[in-house]
Amino acid sequence: MGNIFGMDIRRFSVLFIAVIIILTLVSSFSNYTPSSTNSTTKIEVGTGTQSENYVQPKFSYVYNKTITLAPELYDLEYIRADFANTSPPYYNLSKNAYIFFNFSRTTNSTLQLLLNLLSRNASEITPGAYGALLSIASSAYMNIMKYSNTTLQPFPLNPNDTENYSKSELNVNYAKQFQGPAGFQPGWSYPPSDKITINSPVIEIINKTSVTTKIRISNLQSNIFYIGQDSYYNGVVWVYQFFYGMSVTGNISFYINNKEVQSQVLNVTFGPYGGSCAGNISGSAIVPPGVGKQVYGSYNITTVGAVYGSYRPGAVTIIYCPQGPFISTRGYIFNWYEYNVSVPFTIQVFNGTDPTTTIGNHVYHTRTVNGSFSFSVWSSDPQNFSSKIITYDTIKIANYTINRIWNAGSIEIIPKLNLQKSGNNINYYLTFDVLKNITQPPSWIYQPMIYNRYAAISWFYLEQNASLAHALYEYIMKTISKTDQQFWKFEYFDLAAEYTMYTFNTTYNAFNNLLELESFYENWSVVPAQILNLSAWPSLKYETGQLSLFNVSRIPGIYNSSVYFNVTGDSETYLVDVYNALGYPGWNKVPFGNSFYFGPVGGRTVYFYLNQSGGELPYLGETLNFFDSNYVPSIFYATSGTVYGTPTKIIAIWNGTAWIS
Repeated sequence: MGNIFGMDIRRFSVLFIAVIIILTLVSSFSNYTPSSTNSTTKIEVGTGTQSENYVQPKFSYVYNKTITLAPELYDLEYIRADFANTSPPYYNLSKNAYIFFNFSRTTNSTLQLLLNLLSRNASEITPGAYGALLSIASSAYMNIMKYSNTTLQPFPLNPNDTENYSKSELNVNYAKQFQGPAGFQPGWSYPPSDKITINSPVIEIINKTSVTTKIRISNLQSNIFYIGQDSYYNGVVWVYQFFYGMSVTGNISFYINNKEVQSQVLNVTFGPYGGSCAGNISGSAIVPPGVGKQVYGSYNITTVGAVYGSYRPGAVTIIYCPQGPFISTRGYIFNWYEYNVSVPFTIQVFNGTDPTTTIGNHVYHTRTVNGSFSFSVWSSDPQNFSSKIITYDTIKIANYTINRIWNAGSIEIIPKLNLQKSGNNINYYLTFDVLKNITQPPSWIYQPMIYNRYAAISWFYLEQNASLAHALYEYIMKTISKTDQQFWKFEYFDLAAEYTMYTFNTTYNAFNNLLELESFYENWSVVPAQILNLSAWPSLKYETGQLSLFNVSRIPGIYNSSVYFNVTGDSETYLVDVYNALGYPGWNKVPFGNSFYFGPVGGRTVYFYLNQSGGELPYLGETLNFFDSNYVPSIFYATSGTVYGTPTKIIAIWNGTAWIS
């Protein structure tokens, strides 16, 4: 047997750990043959096809099944993950390494995360990272040259073997030889982006409208009326003063473009010293583009004070009386102007497969767009003008169409009123500000995308394993008895272990692929330990290796009963020796752990590490003690290096944190 479990976790395609456990069928079930009635159906499981043949005995059935795996990108739907802690734009972590997914957080499916990342725009993801994602997507274009098959033997989960697994086989057809694409698929490209140049606006007055106002006062009448008098002696003569006022009446009419629109009565009174009465009259005029604007005219009525006097001996008479009235009116010419505004621009579209750029209602299909934002506006109704610049592009991956959008921003032209008066002319001019809210492409868009064929192959393995995992789950759920459903993960664990042991011929591949399969449903912990090298047996040679701890829920009592450390109620199984199981001929590539029925050495049961305390799944930093279990001295087993126990601290808990290309 080979050197034990010192697995080289150096370069995972998807960072999965694996370790092998399978319990060979207890011999007491080998001679059971039920009577049966046959029926055949075909169903779909995962992305593979399965044929089923049911043989119904008295109290159970034989469930013969063949699963043909047909991996595709959709199988990533079965893998739960979340985005990694690395936030956009996903720069290189090293020269050719990127971390995208965190498999320890299982909020979303990996497929949806992948499609989401591929829809990111050029400001959110670099070409290197996008090329790595397209390399993953290239797994959908594998050329499968040869299929192979392996036969899995399910295990009974109860002493009565109500599933009759001892007479059942599960055949799995899988891709044995395949070839990845030589490069990216035609039409695949980095997402588009726009480089935009905005020039100064060109402004031209193209039209003018005027409104003339006028005020006319008619039926004007004035009347002098007596107010009162007083007298006083100034030391020389008596002074007598008389005071008169003036009332003015009439009609005031307001005209817009020579059309009377308003009339009002004039009635104003002035005192002895005169005065003035000024006012405006306004009205609404409809001007282009059909808006109402207030216009006005003004008038002024003035009287001046006049003094009249006479003298007689000993007395002076003074009369105060206003003169007038003096009338003045003023009309105005209100002028509004229509402007044509044009803002020239140039847009250069980078990357994309077949990008389409929209600017307002205009659509462009070229890589270089020369045009202008043009609009007309009246100074009577100065509205802001804005237009968005968006480039659209799509990319086809397998059966998925991914939309890529570059939102380049917008141009907003803001007119501001500039009122100028010149004599009776009131001019409403406009000035214009151009507000540029433009997103220019990042500097990295000129970098190349690099195809990684190994990433495509690695993810194809992942998809095939995901397809198998889903198929095994469907198989178990259709065959397991209701009383044994609590053990379904344990059975899945056994079948997945068999598949990797019978399929892969190197420890490295079995290690990666099985732990990948197992980790669809459970997490693993890894601890360093001194483990017996069974390949050196009977010499007691120990090597530093790793123990993997897997939470397999409750192990069925049919197996617990034969284990030295009773693990009923325990949820940990400690597994060893993938190297040995593969390398030592006596094991015939049968994985082991927990307990194992070993025929070649007398049919005795092999005992391996079990958690004596029976606690929860160990945590990072916890120290465990493993004890010698060599009370059966004549069989092969793996053990710690001392009978007093070896403190072993957990140094890593695998949770599938990332994919690294």
